[in-house]
Amino acid sequence: MCTAKDAPTSKEGTTMGANAGTRSAALLGAYVDETIFPCSRMEVLRCAEDNEAPDAILDAIEELPERRYLSVTEIISNFAPRDL
Repeated sequence: MCTAKDAPTSKEGTTMGANAGTRSAALLGAYVDETIFPCSRMEVLRCAEDNEAPDAILDAIEELPERRYLSVTEIISNFAPRDL
């Protein structure tokens, strides 16, 4: 199981509105443990699911290109413009 430290225990990141995508990107690190990198998109998705990430974050991860990622920062920089 992937365990991200400081994962929010409430439904943070599910706020709707103009900044919902930006908030989701910023919260991604709370649901993905840096020790899993380098890893594939599917491994990132599995880790976020294990840490009960909100749907907005899971949806954004699913939209990423399938390749190896080296860090959370790299994933955030690859979010589609509509996600940010």
